[in-house]
Amino acid sequence: MIELKLQSGDGGVGLVLPKEMLAHLGVCEGDFLVALATKDGYLLRAIEAEVAEQVEAGKAIFEEYGATFQKLAE
Repeated sequence: MIELKLQSGDGGVGLVLPKEMLAHLGVCEGDFLVALATKDGYLLRAIEAEVAEQVEAGKAIFEEYGATFQKLAE
């Protein structure tokens, strides 16, 4: 079992994952993880590269057309 500590910073609370956990998950700084709710807690999984690219593309689209989306939502 690995004990993790919550730390405040950047106006919120963060969780620092030890190097051995990052290696086991196959991720590094800047990669995306998902937290899946289970009956026993949460399961952390790496997002596949293709999905991460889609997430980034979606963010770029929203940055460019965010105001339009807001007007459409009204």
